[in-house]
Amino acid sequence: MAMVDLATRQTLGCECGPVCLAEIAARRGFGSVLGDLFTNAYPTWTTSVQLTVPLGQSAQDASLARARLEYRQAEMRLKNQQMQVTTQVRQASRQVQTNQKRVETTRTARELSERTLDAEQRKLAAGTSEQFQVLQAQRDLANARNDELRALIDYQQSVVDLETVQEVPLQ
Repeated sequence: MAMVDLATRQTLGCECGPVCLAEIAARRGFGSVLGDLFTNAYPTWTTSVQLTVPLGQSAQDASLARARLEYRQAEMRLKNQQMQVTTQVRQASRQVQTNQKRVETTRTARELSERTLDAEQRKLAAGTSEQFQVLQAQRDLANARNDELRALIDYQQSVVDLETVQEVPLQ
C-alpha cells in the first residue's frame, strides 16, 4: 500500500492542495491513487456526488404532481375548517338550549321560594311559625333570585356566542 506523506509530497515537488492531487495522480498513476483513496490512505481527501432525480418522468410531471398534492392538502384544510365551524356552531347551540332550560328551572325554583316565603309569613302571622323559619325562607328566596339572574346572564351570553360563531368568516 502506497502512503504519501509530507516528505513524499516534497520529493514529488508539489504543495498540498487540489493541484497536488492531480500531480500525484500524474506521477504515480491513477490506479495507485485510487487504491490509496479506497484504503483511506489519505484521510484528508473528500469526495462527494450529487444526484438530482425528478419525481416523475420529467420536470413538468414533477410540478404537476406537486401541484396536485398541494391542492389535496388545501382541500383537507378547508374540510377541517368546515368541521371546526360546524362543531363550534353545534356546541354553541347546545349551550343556548341548556341555558334556556336552566332559566326555566331557576324561574320555577324562584316562584316556589316566593310561595314558601308567603306561606311562612302567613304562619308567622297566625302564630304557628317562628321568625327563624321566615328568615330561612327569605334567604332561600334571595338565593333563588340570584340563581335565576345568573342563569339569565348565562343564557344571554350563550346567545351572543352563538351569533358570533355563526358570523365568523372563514380565513
